[in-house]
Amino acid sequence: MKGSKIIVSGGSGFVGQHLVRRLADLGCEIFIFTRDDTKISQDGVIKNILVSYLDESSLSQKLRQIEPDHIVHLSSSRDRESFKDCSIPQFNDDVATDLNFIMACSRLKQLKSFIYFGTADIYLDDGVLSLKSPVSPKNSYGFRKSMGISLVNSLSRSQCFPSVCLVPSIIYGPGQKPDMFLPALIDSLVKNQRFSMSDGSQMRDYIFVKDIVDVVVNQIYGPNSACLGRTILLGSGEAISIKQLALMVEPLVGIKKESLLDIGALEQRAGESKGYSYDMKESFELLDWKPRFSLHDGLVETIDYAKSVTHA
Repeated sequence: MKGSKIIVSGGSGFVGQHLVRRLADLGCEIFIFTRDDTKISQDGVIKNILVSYLDESSLSQKLRQIEPDHIVHLSSSRDRESFKDCSIPQFNDDVATDLNFIMACSRLKQLKSFIYFGTADIYLDDGVLSLKSPVSPKNSYGFRKSMGISLVNSLSRSQCFPSVCLVPSIIYGPGQKPDMFLPALIDSLVKNQRFSMSDGSQMRDYIFVKDIVDVVVNQIYGPNSACLGRTILLGSGEAISIKQLALMVEPLVGIKKESLLDIGALEQRAGESKGYSYDMKESFELLDWKPRFSLHDGLVETIDYAKSVTHA
């Protein structure tokens, strides 16, 4: 693995940063594809490359110049607008961005692996989700991701594209922006601020970011042929209500007196999923993997990091 050339699209994002650090420690040469011209650098083993995903010709040229051994496609708009609120021009650009990159990568003859990240939003149903659950996207983001997964898997079947699609549950860990429930909760409690939330009955499956990185590294280091051309779930396989999660986080932060949680102060968002968990039995077998981190241990590491940043 040392010396391998690896492209990570979205390498400056939450999951991307954790993955890039691990790959750099393993001695890989990393190319982060970015659309931000303020992040361009060509120094060391990590190089930031400015790309336009809508310019397929330029994109293909840069891929051929690098000749990567592996590609991890993390870059994606996280806009989760409902279908009725979806901006068609923006949706078309997001689709073209994804499909252009996938098609350009599929033309690389020396590529050893292509890892595509999907989302649980490709599924509509609440309850237990498995590899046999029907794809029925709940929003425009899920629809776009389902299109990407369909293309990647079709290319794998039709021209032996060495790909695997990973569909994570809710990823959490150190350094995550407070724009989702868990990092917002931790950020608020670490700052000793009150936190308003719904009744917390929604069930969720949380997976620690370092476990996600383990799976990606395993697929790069020794890809399992049984995973190629497959869509594989990535989760803990255990569901917890967000109320239970909040009550678990508060004492770990060190709140010992009056609770800072205002449970039930907010209404649940319209159309929000009541809850789901992943049936991980088949995915665990395909990947020959199970999470290293319990929810407790992952939360402790995440909270310790948040405290170090807040009180620095």
